[in-house]
Amino acid sequence: WFFTFRPLLRWCKEMTTRQVAHALPKTELHLHLDGSVSEAFLVSRAKVHNFELPCEPSKVRDHLFDLKMAFWTQERRVGEEEEVKLEDKKQSWPHFNFVNEFLQTQDDLIAGTADICHQLIDQNVWLAEIRFCPSLHQEKGLSLEQVVEATVEGFRSGAGDKLFGGIIICALRSLGIEHFKEMIQLTKKFLGKGVVGFDVAGDEGICFSFCFLITHKYALLLLFVFLVYPPIPFLLFFSRLGNYPLSLYKDALEEACLAGIPSTCHAGEWPNSTENIRIAADVGVRRLGHALTLRSDPELMERISKLGIGVECCVVANLGWRGSSWEGNHPIVEMYNAGIPVSINSDNQLLSGTRARYANTQEDICHLVDTLGCSWTMVKQILLNGVTTSFSELPEDFNSRFETEIDSVFKEHRINIISNL
Repeated sequence: WFFTFRPLLRWCKEMTTRQVAHALPKTELHLHLDGSVSEAFLVSRAKVHNFELPCEPSKVRDHLFDLKMAFWTQERRVGEEEEVKLEDKKQSWPHFNFVNEFLQTQDDLIAGTADICHQLIDQNVWLAEIRFCPSLHQEKGLSLEQVVEATVEGFRSGAGDKLFGGIIICALRSLGIEHFKEMIQLTKKFLGKGVVGFDVAGDEGICFSFCFLITHKYALLLLFVFLVYPPIPFLLFFSRLGNYPLSLYKDALEEACLAGIPSTCHAGEWPNSTENIRIAADVGVRRLGHALTLRSDPELMERISKLGIGVECCVVANLGWRGSSWEGNHPIVEMYNAGIPVSINSDNQLLSGTRARYANTQEDICHLVDTLGCSWTMVKQILLNGVTTSFSELPEDFNSRFETEIDSVFKEHRINIISNL
């Protein structure tokens, strides 16, 4: 009888996990504006702008995933007749481009940011820091200041008194050093006025190192060519892959950190990009985005732990990253055991995850418990880390209310954990 009812028992356990995950208060420290608006928002703005969608309104997310997968495979059939040939990776990403078409006016930005806030409130998120790159929203003539002001207004109107946090301004590696410096100055101007921090985003590329050489599929050929004529491998890599390692922006990022701007950085998300994590730690960032490659460097992981740098883990989001699966193998547990203050985040609620599974913090909790085997004690600490590593100014009693709510949810569902972590 045990084997007969085993699937039912598993289903009951997963349903209980999902109920608890929804009820728990949560944070979102790594959430992209142009990857997290709802399908309903896109459909409504398409009507406002008299834009004909390339698919049925109910199939918008599927269309975006077609664009996303085509981007990584370079050429793929989308629909029955349309064939998409993608530009080199140095150019912008088509699935984000599509969404950004509906985020080019102040009304768009206000409505889009408010839409995300409403989603988060429905998911019982208490604290959110929504990030975006203002330079991507100037196609209809808005100044950078107008872009930021509209986004801040959208956050305030959508959050009301139910959601705390603010906006993080991103600099994109692919847009160059002058853009990078411009975004830092923009952050300084609005810091404390709805903006809470600065981020480095975009294609971080592959750091050329000995580790990269020995793990690349053409390692022996590359090693031979390198020995015969050293310049060739560098020309091949950097012309074909379009890399933007953090070393290009190290000085500017360090100036931002020294100026007191709370800073985070996408680092260690791409294969063989551990050097970017090391540089980010050197310059003084307070958080790291993803940092998946920390697993390959235990010494660096220990250093990140000692420095108290938070890691914005995006567990479910990374399941569908470039077609790779971290199923049952995301390094968040290793980071947690190393003493790193990890948090859970969606990354992109619309564009991340898989076709069958949306990326959000509720799904992250379910994955932690049901797939990675994490205890509820561990889940509680990860949720608390989201508060303690945030950049936002919070009410004095926020931390205590947040923890009390966690304990209340556990008590209601008869979950016993070790308190006062």
